[in-house]
Amino acid sequence: MTDQLTDGSSTGTGGRPTIDRRRFLTAAGAGATAGIAGCLGNGGGNDDTLTLGAVYLLSGVAEQLGASSRAAAEVAVEEINEDGGIMDMEVETFFRDHGDDPQSQIRSLVQEEGADIMIGLTSSGVTLNSGPVIEQLGVPFTITDTGTPFITEADTETYGDYYDEDGTAAAVDNIFRTNANTSINCYAIARWVDENYGSATIANMGPDYAYGQQCWDYFKAYSDGLGAGHEYVESVFPELGASDMTPQINQVLDANPDLIFTSFWGGDVVTFVQQGNEQNLFDEVDDVF
Repeated sequence: MTDQLTDGSSTGTGGRPTIDRRRFLTAAGAGATAGIAGCLGNGGGNDDTLTLGAVYLLSGVAEQLGASSRAAAEVAVEEINEDGGIMDMEVETFFRDHGDDPQSQIRSLVQEEGADIMIGLTSSGVTLNSGPVIEQLGVPFTITDTGTPFITEADTETYGDYYDEDGTAAAVDNIFRTNANTSINCYAIARWVDENYGSATIANMGPDYAYGQQCWDYFKAYSDGLGAGHEYVESVFPELGASDMTPQINQVLDANPDLIFTSFWGGDVVTFVQQGNEQNLFDEVDDVF
């Protein structure tokens, strides 16, 4: 497996062949690698390789998520190549950190490294802001990590167009996703709580930025829609990457909830669990989600 971490960026349009979503899905639905390869056009590589570009957060507070995604992709590509590749073509991979300009990294992977297909990203905000660039480049891009449901929502009539700044629907024809989004996850938790606990007193803890607030809002909205009749008590948002959550944990415990809803991820989960154990949080409540 060719595995490279590269730097550099480009801002030109590149003139690569674009792909129609219906054509790509037809080929994929038929289970035909030949059909999919045909959708990709000639690509930027040669007849012996299929180039996969990947953009993840590989540094900073979200490095754990990006590094895990990279490791999973490397394992998958290694297995594919050991099994003969795709249509006898070896898959080569190029990984990029989001960095300060993720859109330039995406452009560079397509225009300089010749990416035929792409995967990513780690941040919902980066994903939404990258939609127009991905659409322009025309290369099939599969979202694997981000939580936002908006990037695959196509109903602009109901939800408004995100890119016209009057709505949330931000779907692009050549963007796909393999992971569950925030809305789906929060609905599943809300429904499970309703079916297993009925009405309960619930507190919230989550990271202090849009994702944490959105998760809590989704959970409450779905719970209310299900008629759960919960009482929502304390809601606290430690800063992202906080080293000490003890004050917020004690604040939540003082509200005496039955359940605690959380939206932590990465290193924040480790901090929350360790310090929650120290404060006997998991013994004081019925469940933590």
